[in-house]
Amino acid sequence: MHKTLIIIAGWYFNNAFYEKIYKISLNKRYDVLISTHRDKEFIPSKIVQYGFNIHYFDNNGYDWGMYSKALNVLGDRKEEYQYIVFLHDDVEILNDDFIYILQNYMSENNILVLGNSFSPNTQFPLSHKHVILWMSHVLNEKIQLTEWPTVRGSAFLVNTCIFDKIPAIPYKSGPHVGHGNWSVILFGYLVKTRYGESSITTYSNYQCHSELLREGCRGNLIQEIKVPHIEVVDRPLKLNLGCGNIYLEGYLNIDAFSKKADIKKDINDLNFDEKSVSEIIMIHVIEHFHRDDALKIFKKLFYWLSDEGKLIIECPDIEKVAKLVLKHKKNFKMLENGAEGLRGFFGAPTEDMVSEDIHKWGYSEFTLKRKLLAAGFQKIVFESPHTHGQRHFRDLRAVAYKKKIMSHWFKDITKHFLYIIKNYSIKLKSMTC
Repeated sequence: MHKTLIIIAGWYFNNAFYEKIYKISLNKRYDVLISTHRDKEFIPSKIVQYGFNIHYFDNNGYDWGMYSKALNVLGDRKEEYQYIVFLHDDVEILNDDFIYILQNYMSENNILVLGNSFSPNTQFPLSHKHVILWMSHVLNEKIQLTEWPTVRGSAFLVNTCIFDKIPAIPYKSGPHVGHGNWSVILFGYLVKTRYGESSITTYSNYQCHSELLREGCRGNLIQEIKVPHIEVVDRPLKLNLGCGNIYLEGYLNIDAFSKKADIKKDINDLNFDEKSVSEIIMIHVIEHFHRDDALKIFKKLFYWLSDEGKLIIECPDIEKVAKLVLKHKKNFKMLENGAEGLRGFFGAPTEDMVSEDIHKWGYSEFTLKRKLLAAGFQKIVFESPHTHGQRHFRDLRAVAYKKKIMSHWFKDITKHFLYIIKNYSIKLKSMTC
């Protein structure tokens, strides 16, 4: 009989959990591999003494990154196992036979991927538009499904035959823990499209809980929760173009050079559907494009934005920069290296930018507004800068709205006024008749 491998995403190293895992591993059918982002010095000596196979990796990809890197270390040896169990180490084991029970359930129901606790079929193209676009880029295929099932990363089993069509456990690298959700969505999509919806499901009708395992969140065990009504919210797509070091959660972060970007592409190489984007942010980006390219870019962004959409731009204000340079004209250090010096005109390369990628043009409120209006934007509002140290003395922030949208109170008054006029006209007409 084929053996089973238990891959543990090790972070909390709770003794009670590992004692149970050790007890389970005494059955020679089970091997244990711990994948961790912790330093060796952090691992309790008692857990080391259990003799588990421990691999140490850089902290990239969170739990799904740990799973994927562990499988990568295994290479072809994963074919020695019929099943692989993936566990967080903040899971409470309620039944020491949970693996045997879940494997039988999988075998009897012809399931290839089984999660411990309930996870609904969700319309991710509505609720996670930015994730879907990232997936399309990663897979190089258009996501045509409207919904699909997933399993939580806390505890799930796979039949290793899935690796025939899914080479590895996918994960999203990047700076925040929410990328675990990106990985969950991508993995569920791959299983459904490669093996069919019936191949992936969950064992329990409770969130984070079954009679076999109780799952945790950030080290705290979750109480029994009956599955609530799941309401899918249609969230708008938002773009953070030229994100650099500014990573925004809930946005699709795009930059040709940044290590933090979700998609590494130049703005000129991007294409989105007409009116598909609700908000675009460009923080200290537009000055890195030639003057003649800026209008083309603004027209492109205008095409992407919904009628209620807006474009937010921050960049040096060339008028303010000129005044600062004159103010510090005798201060060599400030002119050469300071935020109030010549950098406002020419920029300065960073580790995320190629050396040639410095400022190619500059803008004042007047010139930027003229270009945005020429691109079709109907309303431009200037505000104090929100980023880069909020340098109101040097930078500008423009919010360009695609259409002039009436405020809600004005809409209500107008509607009420038109209602009165209409009724008055009807009444007047009836009187004259």
